[in-house]
Amino acid sequence: MKTRATFIGAAALYRRLLAALLESQADAHSPLTGPELVATKVALYVQMGGRYPAQEPGDYNLGLDAASSHAVITNWPTPILFSGGEIGDQVITGTERLREATTAENPVHRAYEIFNDFAGQFSWDQTAVLAGVRGPEPLWTVADDGYFEFDPDGAYRWQSTPDKDHAFLLAKAPIATVEDLIERLMAKPPGAPLAQDLQP
Repeated sequence: MKTRATFIGAAALYRRLLAALLESQADAHSPLTGPELVATKVALYVQMGGRYPAQEPGDYNLGLDAASSHAVITNWPTPILFSGGEIGDQVITGTERLREATTAENPVHRAYEIFNDFAGQFSWDQTAVLAGVRGPEPLWTVADDGYFEFDPDGAYRWQSTPDKDHAFLLAKAPIATVEDLIERLMAKPPGAPLAQDLQP
């Protein structure tokens, strides 16, 4: 008997788990419900997905499991920062420069070598992670009036009212500056100290 495999992707699986967390109740492991636990432990949720301020039909990242994306975005109890596709589209990393800055033993070197032999790639994930870890400034500013509405069928829009704890990134620093920082951070050997000029 043949079975049909379903591809969900790591990001979609992560949101499915977050949706389940938000539905969870207090139990033997915690006296808190899922939303209460999130509110206690999470200061900011950074989500890569959508495009801002221009909206486009559907979104690949959020649409892989649209129902879970809807549940998480609608019910998340702490602020959400959205890093749109247009942010990562502009930043190309994983280039020949990264090949030259790393050794073959470096796992980042090996990953980009296998992926596309250092031909460069959009930096959707790196920009979202960088904004989450270090905050938007000085590379980006944010627009935080209104909220992001995501439907269970995958349609989405930025609504001007009511004002919720939602924001999205807006490009600020020169693209070359962002690319340089990300590539230098990726090139740092595992376990090596962070260079002084790379400190937040």
